[in-house]
Amino acid sequence: MGLGSSSRSLEQVWQAGTAFFQVLSELLTYSASMKIAPIQPTVASATPLPGMLPRAGRSPKAEGVERRYFYGSVWAVTFAQILLLAVWKMALPVETGNMLKLLVFVSALLLGATASYCGLLPRTRPILSGELVLAD
Repeated sequence: MGLGSSSRSLEQVWQAGTAFFQVLSELLTYSASMKIAPIQPTVASATPLPGMLPRAGRSPKAEGVERRYFYGSVWAVTFAQILLLAVWKMALPVETGNMLKLLVFVSALLLGATASYCGLLPRTRPILSGELVLAD
């Protein structure tokens, strides 16, 4: 147990960290050259145009609507996936199970979208002008 074991473990941690960052660097280099390159001119050309990029307009006028869409979709998808997992765990026959899973998933998404539209889910209530949003 002395200094030898702790220095060896530190050396192993250092090597693992170095290998991780080398792989991460290669991954970022590959993704930057192959995947993102076609998208960059589109984003760069849309940047100066107001309202073309989400949440990057000149005014925060429509941020409440975008916030409602974002949080509503997060709540709806989370709820739908939890229900889908429960139906999947029931292990029904293939054809019946697939139709039931699709029906449950789409129904949960529609229920979540409706609840979001009505402002029943957290952070999906409409923001009215002049109203303080302190505990939303």
